[in-house]
Amino acid sequence: MKFFSIKNFGNQALISLKRFPLTLLSALIGVVTLVYFIEFDNDIKNDIFYINIILSSALGIPFYIGCSVFTFRYQLSAFKKLGLYAIITGIIILMFWSLPNTENTFVITKPYIRYGILSAIVHLLVSFVPYLSKNQMNGFWNYNRLLFLRLLLSALFALVLFAGIAFALGALKLLFGIKFEFDFFLQIFVVLVGLFMTWFFVAGLPTEFESLEAQRGHPKGLKVFGQYILIPLLILYLVILYVYGGTIIYTWNWPKGIVTYLISCVSCIGIFTTLVVFPYAQNDGSPWLRKFSDVFYFLLVPLIVLLFFAIGLRISDYGLTIKRYAILALGIWISFITVYFIFQRGKIKMVPMSMVIILFLIAWGPINIFYVNGTVQVKRLIEILENNKLMSNGKIVNEVHWEVSDSFKLKAHSLFTNDSILTDSLQLEIRSILDYLDDHHGFEYLASLYSQNIDSMIHLSAVNDKYFNEAKVYMQSMGFRYMYKGDRWYEREYSFRSPQTDLLQISGYDYLIDVSTYTIRSGKEINSFEHSDEEYTLVYHNEGKEELLLKSPTQTIKFDVELLKKDLFAEYRASNFEEVSKLKLTIKGESDRMEAKIEFKSVGFEESRNDTTLFSFYGNLFLRDKN
Repeated sequence: MKFFSIKNFGNQALISLKRFPLTLLSALIGVVTLVYFIEFDNDIKNDIFYINIILSSALGIPFYIGCSVFTFRYQLSAFKKLGLYAIITGIIILMFWSLPNTENTFVITKPYIRYGILSAIVHLLVSFVPYLSKNQMNGFWNYNRLLFLRLLLSALFALVLFAGIAFALGALKLLFGIKFEFDFFLQIFVVLVGLFMTWFFVAGLPTEFESLEAQRGHPKGLKVFGQYILIPLLILYLVILYVYGGTIIYTWNWPKGIVTYLISCVSCIGIFTTLVVFPYAQNDGSPWLRKFSDVFYFLLVPLIVLLFFAIGLRISDYGLTIKRYAILALGIWISFITVYFIFQRGKIKMVPMSMVIILFLIAWGPINIFYVNGTVQVKRLIEILENNKLMSNGKIVNEVHWEVSDSFKLKAHSLFTNDSILTDSLQLEIRSILDYLDDHHGFEYLASLYSQNIDSMIHLSAVNDKYFNEAKVYMQSMGFRYMYKGDRWYEREYSFRSPQTDLLQISGYDYLIDVSTYTIRSGKEINSFEHSDEEYTLVYHNEGKEELLLKSPTQTIKFDVELLKKDLFAEYRASNFEEVSKLKLTIKGESDRMEAKIEFKSVGFEESRNDTTLFSFYGNLFLRDKN
């Protein structure tokens, strides 16, 4: 029995460092960056830059592990090894630069989806790179078993170590009153999981690959897990799906969309189960497992047909989205694996290898997920426009033209030029398409439809607005309204505010009270207060004329909102948000006994198809008694 030795522990750590230097360097860079990010999060202006460093470092860990294992397994020369490391480093750098770099970057979903796909590819590569040209399925299985168990052991050690340190720090607080911030615990967790766990994991990676092929003593625990837990559960799932399929045939009802996810999950669980029991199924002492492995893929065939039928209906009815494309690609992969194992049994490394190919084609192939989905969505949009005669010579009819003001605000001389042509449902469909493009693809597919370069104007006007809505501008440029709420349309929200100041001049008035509301409707009481033994109530009124009324039992003061709105929109109607002088946001009213004014700090208007009305404000009400 070997006892723990600090010397042996240090030697193993040093050996791992020499064997996986870039892996541990990536882990160190990621950990240091994340620790710094946690410590100075409130002072960091560009969070995304640090997040991208962390993500790139995380990608480097499995990438360099796979490279080190590959070069060790095939004994590459120093020159080839250096070239391979250089290629991998270049890929990581390219991925880093492809990620969004500022909070104003548009279309952040697409690069992060590609990052996630590349990360999945790299992790899968680690699972089979030592056996690319080796037909050693038993060695391949044992190698992946070691990877999996080492990963679990590394995670367990890291979590136990963190728990021990956390309890020690807690004891210091209880006994000596030494306080530690939550961020400090989080930083310790990051160091242990990011660096210690990675170092411990690579220290246990195999060096004798030939011995893995010769190893026949497989763990009984995995056999029990596969035979008595995974397979019974899998049979239960298969029975449920077969009963559902029979119900569809009997009642002739269309399958529910969720069945595509269930079939995909059950298929993947089944493939994983056949991988777990693979060496036992090859053993003559386990005929039941062999029979299950043979029959399972035949049982998948009817379910695969049902999967393609269900996903085909969804695509036909609602179009091709990223989720549906992913399910379709997964269905193609499951079909390939099913056919492959029906006719070619035993070469289980085909599972991760084929998945890598599918993932690569999804992200970077000629019919990749972004190109196909973007093209389909734009085609749907063009069909709507052409069917309603809103396209002429490849351009949008009655396009709204924009200009960028000196304050980098988008302004248009006229809006909603095509608003009355389409029904609400079609406008909602256009908005849905534009929102989808905004989230996943960007608008380069639409550039040819416009006579102006909207993208360049958006980037100029978004300099000071990180929440800029591109889809809204593109839809407004088509001459349509963008927003829809409840049972009524409203297109634009106009917001005006006065410069913020800590000083408030109250000369000429006797009293001051804050007034505000965010849910205006006609007759709504906004604020109430008592003055000179009378109760005053500020009420919004919008019947014939839009007003704010300050009412008491003996008098009423009217504030003309219509006049305020007219003056503001005469100058600022083409802009959604403006900072204006306090004078422009002031309205006055009086009665026989009292003078009053409201200075708005901010005021918002909502434009519907028929009118533009007040919907929120925040400000100060000033009062002065005349007597």
